[in-house]
Amino acid sequence: MNTKYKLAYQALKVMGVPVFTNADNDRLGNFFIDGEARRSDEWISYHFPPPHFIFGVNPAIESLLSNFNLRCEWVNPSLMAVYES
Repeated sequence: MNTKYKLAYQALKVMGVPVFTNADNDRLGNFFIDGEARRSDEWISYHFPPPHFIFGVNPAIESLLSNFNLRCEWVNPSLMAVYES
């Protein structure tokens, strides 16, 4: 991961967002947000998002990622990948 991804990853982790990396980073994104982790519904929710979420994503995540010119996108209903905008 390059510097901006590392900074965004660490900032999200400090916020309590369930982030992780794996061997598929090059194909699917640079890091991921886990929709099946404990309390992940505070951050992302594919099926039953609260009204203030934007396409199932907590606005705090969108705001932080935009500071690094990054965005997140659903890979499947339990996983979001983070990419460059």
